[in-house]
Amino acid sequence: MVILVQGAENEEIDFLKEKIQNKVKEEIAGYEFFIGNINNNKIIISKTDIGEINASIATSIAIERYNPDLIINQGTCGGHDFNVKTGDIIVVKDFVYSTSFITEKSEKSSLENWKIKEYSENKEKFKKASEKYVNLFYTLLSKYKKDGIHIGTIASGDIWNREKERIRFLNKEYSTLAEEMEVAGVYTAANRFNIPVVSIRIVSNNEIRDEGYQKEIAIENQKLLYKILENEEI
Repeated sequence: MVILVQGAENEEIDFLKEKIQNKVKEEIAGYEFFIGNINNNKIIISKTDIGEINASIATSIAIERYNPDLIINQGTCGGHDFNVKTGDIIVVKDFVYSTSFITEKSEKSSLENWKIKEYSENKEKFKKASEKYVNLFYTLLSKYKKDGIHIGTIASGDIWNREKERIRFLNKEYSTLAEEMEVAGVYTAANRFNIPVVSIRIVSNNEIRDEGYQKEIAIENQKLLYKILENEEI
């Protein structure tokens, strides 16, 4: 099986990058790919860089060049829900595009007027992870982590939001558990090419709980994923 594993920053791929065997590096249009093996699977570690545009480009390049059977996007996210704490894992079933809004004509700005604009006529299209892999990874993660694993919706967009009012608004209106900056690009590209995709995100902070940013926590997500890739049939 050919598995594409993505992370936006070095700290989101460095642990996994060192675990793959027979590693070869390729660079395409400035995007880095590290090709090797874990057990019987061919693994491509992709550094997508930060943001939706980078993520969609890196994903499209990888699909065209490596023809993966599965895309696993992983990394950190910021919690939106009070019940989601730092160190929890979110298996992302779908996303809302948190930087694509439409508003009514008005003299003043109001959160209630900011509605996420569906960028497809069919709002169910180009948004979802593979249900099979969402359920599989939830089950496998539960073998290695006793609690703090969630399945849900994430807010994805080129924004780092620390305003509690807007976080609560997204959580209430769209049931977002967290936010990050790549899933929209990755899921859209994967869905267009009909490649199964799932994102596994670890919560690095939660403004609602007043939990500060822990950048180094990204390694814990990679350790869990490595255990699955090393020990389980995917």
